[in-house]
Amino acid sequence: MECEKLSTVLPADGILNAPDGFCFIDDLPAEASYELRLDTHTHCKFVLHLGPQGQHIRRRTIFSLCGENAKLDAHVLIQAAGNQCIEWLGIQRHLVKNTESNLLIKSTAENGAKISIISKIIIDAPATESCAHFQNKNLVLSSRARVIARPELEIHANDVHCSHGATIGGIDPTEEFYLRSRGISQRAAKTILQRAFAEEILCQMPNDAPYN
Repeated sequence: MECEKLSTVLPADGILNAPDGFCFIDDLPAEASYELRLDTHTHCKFVLHLGPQGQHIRRRTIFSLCGENAKLDAHVLIQAAGNQCIEWLGIQRHLVKNTESNLLIKSTAENGAKISIISKIIIDAPATESCAHFQNKNLVLSSRARVIARPELEIHANDVHCSHGATIGGIDPTEEFYLRSRGISQRAAKTILQRAFAEEILCQMPNDAPYN
């Protein structure tokens, strides 16, 4: 797929129409709100990395599937450290039938960082035979770090396939022990495991993406 960065200068209405076959990389400042619309037969890949933009980061993104056979594959990585506060509000909205959306969010929180993830799937009444999936995995790396995850589901149509879920946990002690038994320091082991956790999304980003 071709790659296109979301411009730091959004349209006045904050609405972007996704061409078919495009990959969007969110390269916006700390606070941004916009809607990405997918029309008929549009397949859009979306990648977002939140963390480097600033101390207080807030992102509100609406994915609107407006045409039949539209498909969204979205990956979001949130990495918060220090005393960063990062908020994500995302909505996968299906407005017509035969549409598909898949959203994966992974986050890591360390030191005194705080992350809030609210992600909602909305299936409008005309959107029969649609599929919508949301998965959120969160890794807490410090006793002072906090992650709030709230997946929501709102269905107004029959004959749809939807799933959503969120998990919050720490580093697997078995994996850490394995690395340390190979002579790797505790700090280096945690760094390796943190990178491995994020790799699934980082590998989706082009080599010239700003945060890769």
